[in-house]
Amino acid sequence: MRFGKSYFAMGLVYGLSAFMFMACTTKAPETVGNVHWNGQMHRLSMAMSNLIPLASENRKFYDEKNSGYISAQLKEVAEASAALADDTKSQDNPLYRHTAKSFAQDMSQASVNFDRGNQQLSQFIVSNMPNHCISCHTSMDRGTKNFPLSWAADLKSLNDNQKTQFFLANRQYSSALETAHKVIRDTTSASKNPEAWRQTIEKTLAMVVRVEGDVDEALRIIKAVTENTKAPRYIQRDASVWLKDALQWQSEKNKKRSDSEKYSLAIRLINESRKSQAPQSHSAFIANLRASSLLQKVILAKSFTNYSEALYYAGINSEQLPGLTPWSINEGYYEACIRNTPHSNIAMKCYDELEASAHRRLPNIEFDTEIQGLQAQRLVDLLILATVSDPNPFDHNTSGPAR
Repeated sequence: MRFGKSYFAMGLVYGLSAFMFMACTTKAPETVGNVHWNGQMHRLSMAMSNLIPLASENRKFYDEKNSGYISAQLKEVAEASAALADDTKSQDNPLYRHTAKSFAQDMSQASVNFDRGNQQLSQFIVSNMPNHCISCHTSMDRGTKNFPLSWAADLKSLNDNQKTQFFLANRQYSSALETAHKVIRDTTSASKNPEAWRQTIEKTLAMVVRVEGDVDEALRIIKAVTENTKAPRYIQRDASVWLKDALQWQSEKNKKRSDSEKYSLAIRLINESRKSQAPQSHSAFIANLRASSLLQKVILAKSFTNYSEALYYAGINSEQLPGLTPWSINEGYYEACIRNTPHSNIAMKCYDELEASAHRRLPNIEFDTEIQGLQAQRLVDLLILATVSDPNPFDHNTSGPAR
């Protein structure tokens, strides 16, 4: 039945599929079957361009005349995302590993459920597809920008919020920025659907801060937010802090920093934001974006001495950026920390955070004994791996990342 499932159930199933991810710590072997990363990304982008407009309209998504086409496109997405998850490039970083694996699992779920007649769950997953892409594509300055699309995307059915996120997901940053400015100035969107409005602004700022490193553009966006007279007070309050933090960033912009200095600044920004930001507030959003950008650069510096500590803080930081980071990526960082320096003080520190997060994330896990058993075994295994066999108060990571 089309509307037999509740959105709560859809969210639960969608979320539980991501739980099945177990952070990988070694590179996938090079094989003849591995496909070229860019080719699979283009394949994925093309299929997503075909599916997102259909998923935005119930009439089209549930039309039996379109079922064969939708099924074929979902298989394209499932195959391309699985190939990306197996590609060695996805093993460079815990963020890549986690996103690629959970994305592949979700797209497989979307394809299988559509073919089984559960179009509603499939539509829900497809509609959330851009979030996976945005979490990676706005995380750091890596990859192709504004590449020319060799196919036509029909976006007439999408509103400007959806268009902005579609462009961000496909690395069409110039188009995303142009559409985002329309959204920011839109008083109707700000007053009628403030959360969707805020999410579009924050995802655009993530691109501007972490990909482009453009403090002047960030200031233009933030000032436009403060000038929208229909924006709710809670967003205006947050934006006033964004403005202050962006101006601080502007004053430091041209300073050259070593990896150690980047790491120290990231920790300072994270600690200050945790102290100053009230629950449910996004006031430290710009500070947390800057911290995440700095930490990603440090994590990619393979010889960085405090690699496991950087993973720990990346986990903490990801919890401060809801909506911008993949579901449970914090646990991916903590697990990578444990596996990188097992039986150490930092590993135990990461385990403590991971254990608390795992229980908070699935509060009603007792209703699914299979998932409950998997989580219990996962925590036991990681605790054994993290436990310090010979406690040393001076223990610290000097090995760099395990590869």
